[in-house]
Amino acid sequence: MRRFAVRLFEDGSWVQLAGTLILLIVLEVQPVPLPFVDAHREAILAAQNGDHAAAALAYHRAFAYAPWRTDLLSEAARAELLAGDSEAVLRDLDALQAARPLTPEEHLLRGHASAALGDLVAARGEWQIAVDAGVADAEAYLQLIEWHLASEEWDVAAQLLSQLADRNPSDASARYRLGLVLALQDPAAARSHLEIATDLESELGNQVALLVDLLEKQSSYDPAFFRAQLGIIYLELEEWPLAEAAFAQAIAFNPAYGDAMAYLGYARAQRGQLHTALPAFQQAAALSPESPVVHYLTGLYWQQAHSWPEARAALERAYDLDPGNPGLAVEIANTHRAENQPLWAEIWLLEAVRLAGDDDRFQVALAQFYVDDEYRVDTAGLAAARKAVEDAPNNGAAHEALGWAYFLLGDLDAAQEELEQALILDPSLARAYFHMGTLLELQSQHAAAIEAYQTAVRLEPEGAFGVRAQRALVRLGAG
Repeated sequence: MRRFAVRLFEDGSWVQLAGTLILLIVLEVQPVPLPFVDAHREAILAAQNGDHAAAALAYHRAFAYAPWRTDLLSEAARAELLAGDSEAVLRDLDALQAARPLTPEEHLLRGHASAALGDLVAARGEWQIAVDAGVADAEAYLQLIEWHLASEEWDVAAQLLSQLADRNPSDASARYRLGLVLALQDPAAARSHLEIATDLESELGNQVALLVDLLEKQSSYDPAFFRAQLGIIYLELEEWPLAEAAFAQAIAFNPAYGDAMAYLGYARAQRGQLHTALPAFQQAAALSPESPVVHYLTGLYWQQAHSWPEARAALERAYDLDPGNPGLAVEIANTHRAENQPLWAEIWLLEAVRLAGDDDRFQVALAQFYVDDEYRVDTAGLAAARKAVEDAPNNGAAHEALGWAYFLLGDLDAAQEELEQALILDPSLARAYFHMGTLLELQSQHAAAIEAYQTAVRLEPEGAFGVRAQRALVRLGAG
């Protein structure tokens, strides 16, 4: 080394070496190109700031400088998923797979992107890879669970729910769902998981109280009756596949159980299986021709099929068998409303009010009929709404009906007062927000109207007033 240094000075080579070093410093030449470093740094900062679209672009620029760094393409796909660009995610992952096998985490990404694009079949395969590798997130688990529930693969759904609960012991939702599924198979275990779920999230207590009580008494019930009652609770919780399974089990224990057969048909109808629901209703009527429940559920089926005469015939038969039931009178009225027969609808709703006695809900339903159908509002409608408020002064729906009656009659100040009171009493009332939006729009208070319409959509996205509010938002350019 010493001889080498002496030679550099003797022949003047040190001058050339120093010049080269100075040139490298001036030009900022580095082992890693500066544009790569800048792009990578920009991608990380953009991701930290939540600008995922910019992060994805920066990762792509960095990858262009270092195409052997496949992790950059993976990070770009992750950023694109967070930015909502699912097609770009799939493109990047396809390119990545051409270079090397995907990791389980990347299969998870592809599953989410496929699901966002509506390809649930592909998504389920990708998610299953992630689950098997132990890297799946809660969304992947829940999507797979719902698919297995819809496919009536209870054991697989229960296994996935158990894995999800084990991964996050404080996940009340997983415990709750696991309890629902196990109620069909292992009532004691189901009860334990439901009680844990309630301890973790007290609000679930009201939701599962009846179910826990039923599970506690399971051993004292006839097996068919227990499963039929379990199915009814599932219906109330809108757990349609589980409800159908419970009623099918009830019928397996007692093939002559007409009410359970009708409930089976109703559960199938709620799942959109109208062609398989009808035979169940027909068989139920043959098994239990004097059961009002059978005819009532059959009427609801025909309502769902928009076959109003058939619905009315079934509901009137149920009413003949149970003439003291005000709910049946309301359903019959609804068939007349659907066929634009307000006179007959009014007759049946008045009958419902008479039968209901002190139950204020039916007076409110009568008032809503008058104002919603704009039928005799100036006479019977206003009087019915005033009586609803008088009978139930703390009922938000009653004040809402009265407010809308005032609106239809042109008394905007009284309308606003009643609608505001309705929202104070019941902030979850979508129809009140929609009508308040209509009132504010009429007064050219467009910003406030838009806010009211948006709240109605949020509260009832698929309901009648949520849909109408969405149309209003489109009309105002805020949809």
